[in-house]
Amino acid sequence: CRDTGIVEVNANGDELGLSAGLMCNSDGSGVEMAIFADEDCSLYYSNHAFKSDLEGTFLYALLNETATSIMKPYISAIDCMACEYVALGQDDD
Repeated sequence: CRDTGIVEVNANGDELGLSAGLMCNSDGSGVEMAIFADEDCSLYYSNHAFKSDLEGTFLYALLNETATSIMKPYISAIDCMACEYVALGQDDD
């Protein structure tokens, strides 16, 4: 999990420093890069898309390389179906 340098201001006027890291994809078959609202990458933040916000940066290249080469041998050892993320920034309609 790495700091993105992106700061979001929430509805209360509080600043929220966003982090980037890897998370399980929606069907649990692998990992993808995502934006999080905490430094531990446990609070998924859906208001920002990793690719559109960070494409072309060193952080994007670093996490992309991690996702494709380092995680590949270990993906079968990660139980993506057991992971649970809190999706911040979504309306509960």
